[in-house]
Amino acid sequence: NAYYGRATAKGAMGDYQGAIADYDRVIRLKPNQASAYLNRAVAKNAIGDRAGAATDYDRTVSLNPNDATAHFNRAVGFAQSGDRAKAIAEYTTALKLNPKLVEAYNNRGGIHFTMGNRQAAIADYSEAIRLKSNYATAYLNRGIVFYSTREYRQALLDYDRGIALEPNNAELYFNRAVTKSQLQSYDQALADYNTAIRLQPNHALAYSNRGLLHAQLQSNPAATEDLKKAAQLFQSQNNTAGYESVMRKLERMK
Repeated sequence: NAYYGRATAKGAMGDYQGAIADYDRVIRLKPNQASAYLNRAVAKNAIGDRAGAATDYDRTVSLNPNDATAHFNRAVGFAQSGDRAKAIAEYTTALKLNPKLVEAYNNRGGIHFTMGNRQAAIADYSEAIRLKSNYATAYLNRGIVFYSTREYRQALLDYDRGIALEPNNAELYFNRAVTKSQLQSYDQALADYNTAIRLQPNHALAYSNRGLLHAQLQSNPAATEDLKKAAQLFQSQNNTAGYESVMRKLERMK
């Protein structure tokens, strides 16, 4: 109906409050229209109303239990609230309904990794890559898992593939720098930190790591400059732990 079409248009333009108001009208007229609950949930989530979004996702699933998107979005909500077990269950349901839902593999892989299930994480990221070979984010995430298992060469391969796909992705360069430093390829690590900082000038951790690498290479003036910059950035980003950590490092360098 007209309200549904207008709500969809408002949501596409970022007028989420207006979209919610129109979806409310749709639901009053058609209380069993699952897609209206689903789209209203998306709009509610966009304005930070996670509880309202969760209620609408629940209603969507009760009306249409085979809606993979609803299960996927409900999984995102569970992950945001810290309920990782329910998030994994919802991602798994979404994938049973739609085995080609690439983002579900990527997101579930991230939860497996935070829970210490590294092999399950690698399996999910690998499946995401199999389905979408140009998925740079999955290469980045799988590389991080390989690094955590000390499979540094495998991590480098994934970062290289990711950079080939997204040459302006600072996180890929940053993580490759960390890995190259671990492999004692210090000049290459510095080059990657330089690129990460050029692409993302407020990357406090990149400045901190580059400063520590400068110190390791006996380039103390450069180390001090980078660590001071990192401290400034951490402080401006309200990252107290990062700021205090860098300040301790600076103190030890005196």
